[in-house]
Amino acid sequence: YSIDDLDQGEGAVFLEQCQQHIEQNGWCSFEGFLHPDAVVALTEAKTLLPTAEKLTIKRTIYNGVADSSVPENDSRSQEYVHSTVQLADDQIPTETMIKPLYQSKKLTEFVRRVQKKNQLYPVADEFQGLNIVSLQADNWHAWHYDTIECVVNLAITS
Repeated sequence: YSIDDLDQGEGAVFLEQCQQHIEQNGWCSFEGFLHPDAVVALTEAKTLLPTAEKLTIKRTIYNGVADSSVPENDSRSQEYVHSTVQLADDQIPTETMIKPLYQSKKLTEFVRRVQKKNQLYPVADEFQGLNIVSLQADNWHAWHYDTIECVVNLAITS
């Protein structure tokens, strides 16, 4: 995908397609966005997983505790278990390939333009800016609303 020049040529066409897709569906997916060699290199996270925390939490889709004052079938009253192996930003070394990808000004600008935002800032939280979440055989990632305005998920299957 061409994101070097979003104002003309292939980049402008791609940007417009992304903007239309997000307006119609609320999301965009870019299969093959990264070169296959880069995807292989990004599996470096596997070597970091032995240091990761096993995270098991119970939460609502709004990331809080169940609200007993609402009807039983209200989504605010339902809790779901979230169980993963997870690395927080401070556990991911700067020399990994994923860190510069996350910190890429070019990628941030692309996401900003797709979202039609005046400004887009990376998450300043030293732990939550970048997370690597691994789903092992006995794990699951409970569906939820994120508490920030824009999220980029990079799903790699290995």
